Amino acid sequence: MVRRVAVFGAFLVFSLMAVVGAQDRTVRDNVYTTAQAERGSRYFAINCEACHGSMLEGGMDDDGNEAPALKRDNFAVSRKTLGNLFTFVSTMMPKDKPGELSATTYADIFAFILQQNGFPSGDKELPSTFEALNGIQIVGK
Repeated sequence: MVRRVAVFGAFLVFSLMAVVGAQDRTVRDNVYTTAQAERGSRYFAINCEACHGSMLEGGMDDDGNEAPALKRDNFAVSRKTLGNLFTFVSTMMPKDKPGELSATTYADIFAFILQQNGFPSGDKELPSTFEALNGIQIVGK
């Protein structure tokens, strides 16, 4: 009986650690791959560069509205998580066809933007669902 309780207790501790660890992931935790960022670079050039610039420096859209720089200190920290950023971008961008890209394409573009902002790559691709992205906090460098 004592052994069974100890095993169950250990299981609970490890389960809680996994849940807490998942919630504590940040953009610094190698959340995308280099190959994904390379794909994202191509998608960015086609869908985002006209407004946000080839160097992610920002600019103006065709209507004269400011398109913010996407390469900067504290990029998107006000959005708190990649899930929140995903919701905004996937419903509002690109300006001429909002929401028309696939979730995977948006994730690839995010990987490219993270790479350009100096966040490290890893061995797993950035996921493309709100739920998974919402577990990744956006933090400054």
